[in-house]
Amino acid sequence: MSADITSFLIFPGGLFAIALGLTLLSFERIAIARLQGRVGPVFYQNILDIIKLFNKEILIPKDSKEIIFKLSPIIGFAGMLVIIYFMPIAGVYEGDRDNGDLILLIYMMALPAISHILGGGSSSSPYAAISVSRELKLMLI
Repeated sequence: MSADITSFLIFPGGLFAIALGLTLLSFERIAIARLQGRVGPVFYQNILDIIKLFNKEILIPKDSKEIIFKLSPIIGFAGMLVIIYFMPIAGVYEGDRDNGDLILLIYMMALPAISHILGGGSSSSPYAAISVSRELKLMLI
């Protein structure tokens, strides 16, 4: 059990995936800025953005469904962690040799988008309704 948790966190698990994702996103932002003729952000700008977002006050609309509004980001993040955990990687985790893992991955990839829809729909804002309809259209494409 502890070996599963260790391999989930270290390589190629959750912490490694988060670090790799932040690194690749930093390279992407810098490359796009250079192509547009700008200097671009510093390499650790994504970490600064995450720290800033965790320190912001959470504003909940007064007519919203508060429980759904608060839980939808957690549901989306949990879906991403499940995707990382079941992702087959050659030499590390091969899966169960049947298509059950693949079907689970396909369904779990929709969970972050569904959490955006739930969070936007529970806010009772007309602008969020437009965003929800766009997200639904993107899911159907």
